Amino acid sequence: SRDAMDEEDAFRIRLEAHATFARRTADDAETLEDEFFGGGKSAMKIGQQLELAEAKRRKCEEASKLISLWWEMENLAEYEDETKMMLRVEEEVREIIPSESCRMDPLYTNPDRSLDAARALKKLRVVLKKRGTATSSGMLDPQSIRRFELTGKLIHRTSVALEGRLINHFS
Repeated sequence: SRDAMDEEDAFRIRLEAHATFARRTADDAETLEDEFFGGGKSAMKIGQQLELAEAKRRKCEEASKLISLWWEMENLAEYEDETKMMLRVEEEVREIIPSESCRMDPLYTNPDRSLDAARALKKLRVVLKKRGTATSSGMLDPQSIRRFELTGKLIHRTSVALEGRLINHFS
């Protein structure tokens, strides 16, 4: 029975070795899982920060486009005021005047971009409404108020002309 005892001891040693190996493997797996979840949380935070930065970038890009549209309208309004020659907005928008002779941006004169033009004009009208409170509260000098009013009139005329083009197109 010495052989049986030796076999039992060998079995217990193997069993103990397997148990030790299983505990170490479980501990390693737990450590790896903790690192994975910790890294996953960090990755998620980084992802959220990237999404926030992208949203801010889009807002800045939209604001830049809006400023550019405003400046263009303001320059055209000042041109009208200085030369005392009214732009033929209605004719330009409705393509009565050939596109190469138009002074306005193709955004407004190209019928294929009518919806984009309508969106842009809507944003410009929002600026007019918001800035209207600044002009009435005395936050701007008289020259700025005058430019603002001239630009507002041109935006209004362009909106009316574009609306007419859209109504004719969909009628």
